[in-house]
Amino acid sequence: MSSGSGYLDGNVSFTNEDGESFPVEKGFSYDMPSISDGSLPPQRIIGRIIVYQTTFDTKTKKWKFKYNNSLESMDVSECEISSLVIERGFISVNDSFKVELEITEKKRGNLYRNTYKVIKLIQPIWAPRQHKMPLND
Repeated sequence: MSSGSGYLDGNVSFTNEDGESFPVEKGFSYDMPSISDGSLPPQRIIGRIIVYQTTFDTKTKKWKFKYNNSLESMDVSECEISSLVIERGFISVNDSFKVELEITEKKRGNLYRNTYKVIKLIQPIWAPRQHKMPLND
């Protein structure tokens, strides 16, 4: 089992528990951005987000969505979700969107936190609407 690694003169090596060092061929390794400052490059994925909390204020940059079984605050400032909902005139519980999502992991103290930004709306998926029922006395 490896207990450490080294990078010397462009060569990568792993050191086992007995102190023996083994070189790793460059073909079996890859370049990875430094994570010493706790930041990784943003990753883009396609996913479905479900509306949890919104506002009809066009200046609001973040809405709350259900994503991956948790509530996440997401930046919607650079996509057309806000304008689409305002044009539609309403939003329903469980309306959802298929989107291109940018996820950035940031280190804060000893913890890591993801930030989310909707880059592109791919498809709105409207929840079924409840019909109005006349109420008689």
